[in-house]
Amino acid sequence: MIDTSKFNYENFTPSMRIVSEEEKVTNPAIGVLCSQDRPLSNSHSIFIEYYDIIEIPFFYLLYQLTHIDESLPIFQDFYFHDLRSFSREELFEWYIKRDHRNFLENRSMKNITNLDTVFEKLVEDKNYFNIKLLPFHKVVSQFCQSKMIEHIYLWTREENLILKNIIHQRYQEELQSNVTYLHGSFSSILPSVHPDSTFVFSDIRNILELEKNQRLDYTSIVIPLEYGYNYDKEKNFIIDIDELTKKHIFKLNLFSVFESKKIE
Repeated sequence: MIDTSKFNYENFTPSMRIVSEEEKVTNPAIGVLCSQDRPLSNSHSIFIEYYDIIEIPFFYLLYQLTHIDESLPIFQDFYFHDLRSFSREELFEWYIKRDHRNFLENRSMKNITNLDTVFEKLVEDKNYFNIKLLPFHKVVSQFCQSKMIEHIYLWTREENLILKNIIHQRYQEELQSNVTYLHGSFSSILPSVHPDSTFVFSDIRNILELEKNQRLDYTSIVIPLEYGYNYDKEKNFIIDIDELTKKHIFKLNLFSVFESKKIE
């Protein structure tokens, strides 16, 4: 199993303080924005990539795919036989360390061009949700209850009506919070996100989309430590943070997305 015990989630204490222009200075050693050593500086809104930050429906999908009858149609397109002998804990470790966010990559037995759409559509089932909420859900709930920020955006690449209803009930009805569910490509939904927002990504490649859309400067970004798809074989980030910091001033923080080594 992956050892997440060294990461103390309780030390993640979000700050919603607005950073003054005087504080927006670069650290010569690393080139990124420095103010206080706190994760959140852009204080109007928070934007969260929902999957792998708040819930992990794709893990429960993976678990099902490694335990159901292999005569079903999906196994004509994808193979999972190498994972069928894994225990639940071993499969969870594989999920965390996986090389691709979309674990259908390199598992296709046919030339399928719309893999990302296929991947996200597979979790359009209520049985994959509300099983285990990750610790960041607590952070979102605190924001909702305290009204510390004006707006919360929860984002998925493909629309999921099951999730849309869950978000409405959990955050909008129960907590009476200003939460918006966004879906679509990151570039397409970014104009609707308030410019003074902190971005919490599970996929580090979205930082490049911020740069492409001229939204990277003076932005706060939070990335989880654990997911293997954010790293190359040498355990370096798959995007060149050093190169980005030569051209832009932004704040990048890392946190542990899990508070327990166990999976339910």
